[in-house]
Amino acid sequence: MKKRRIVLIIFIVFIGLIIAGFITGLLSKPSFKNMSSSWGTVSDETTEIKSSITIQNNNPFKIILPRVKVDYTLKMNDIEMAHGEIQDIELQKGDATIEVTSYLDNSKIAEWWISHIRNNETTIVKIDPYIVIDAEFTEPRIGAYSKTIQIDTNLLEAVDMIDEKIIALGPINITIQSVSAKWGNITNETTQLIFNVSIFNPIALTIQMPQIMFNIKMNNITLGAGNLNNTFFLTGNEYTNVEMITTIDNSMLDDWFVSHIKNNESSFLKITISSVIKYEEVSFVIDDFLIYTHQFKTDILGSEI
Repeated sequence: MKKRRIVLIIFIVFIGLIIAGFITGLLSKPSFKNMSSSWGTVSDETTEIKSSITIQNNNPFKIILPRVKVDYTLKMNDIEMAHGEIQDIELQKGDATIEVTSYLDNSKIAEWWISHIRNNETTIVKIDPYIVIDAEFTEPRIGAYSKTIQIDTNLLEAVDMIDEKIIALGPINITIQSVSAKWGNITNETTQLIFNVSIFNPIALTIQMPQIMFNIKMNNITLGAGNLNNTFFLTGNEYTNVEMITTIDNSMLDDWFVSHIKNNESSFLKITISSVIKYEEVSFVIDDFLIYTHQFKTDILGSEI
């Protein structure tokens, strides 16, 4: 017992001298020179991140410190998405490159998505590796580095560019004049997407829209589908604004994220709105009442910077 205590005291004194050398400037603090990250294996639960980190030791000798590790954290809008560490590293003279593997928790994708939409579709990714000494009673950080990447998606940017569309079906002849979209209510479970559609009815009689169906997909993964059973009335010879509220099921977002990473961080958004049109007690189904598509890419790890 006494021997173990003596060893521990020697270890603590040794670590103290090293830290004191860094603080006083007698030793040059190790520093991060650069870092690159890439995606590894993707599963339903986790997404592997492989990082190559170069640490610079400006001292004229190799520094060997017991229990030295690099601690790695990735946050998206201040939400910790991934954490990893590598222990027992040696700080070689000059540059030393180490490999750190961490795992992004896919179950947190819905939480990140909510923050992303609420933040005007902007995400700040912050990657923070630290050099840490496990000194039993404390873990001082003797080197730090931070990489920040901004992600902007603007998923609705092209909605107002949808062309005017004439729908002619039997005696019905209506015109979709303009379309706009915005994000609606966001909860932990769902994300609303609201389309405002201006429709012109050129005939004298009122046309009913008793049912609207929607389907939202990204990379062919259904994120939302359902029916809107409010009846809209398109008054004759007038423009009518129809508000169509569609809903994304946030629990499906982790499945989309897996496909997004596997597809080189590229996604294809497709929203299809169908409608039942009723005129003089006769109902018609318009399968492609409104279709919106949008392709987008991200660069979460900053590989293009």
